[in-house]
Amino acid sequence: MQKLYIPPRTIILYYILCRMMWMEMMNDNISELLEELLKQGGLPRNVRDRLEETLKVLGRSNSIEEKVSNISSILDEASCDPNLSPSTRTYIWNVISTLEYLR
Repeated sequence: MQKLYIPPRTIILYYILCRMMWMEMMNDNISELLEELLKQGGLPRNVRDRLEETLKVLGRSNSIEEKVSNISSILDEASCDPNLSPSTRTYIWNVISTLEYLR
């Protein structure tokens, strides 16, 4: 049986392409989660503002590491609001844990 030779450059490019596609899917997923949270009523105004700020950060063309870092810190601050319901706080923590996969 003959071995198939795949140049290392091709493997690296394939890996980069797959990673970019995966990050784009995660970006869309996080946007959907945040938009769903914004549609819910009863969010404190400062939390709503931080969620909207998070969506703006997602739309920027920064590196994925910068986005994850900025969004994680914004959402962490939002989750500390004492007026936030426990279910909403848990939802925000789930979004933060989803972001950790991108690091």
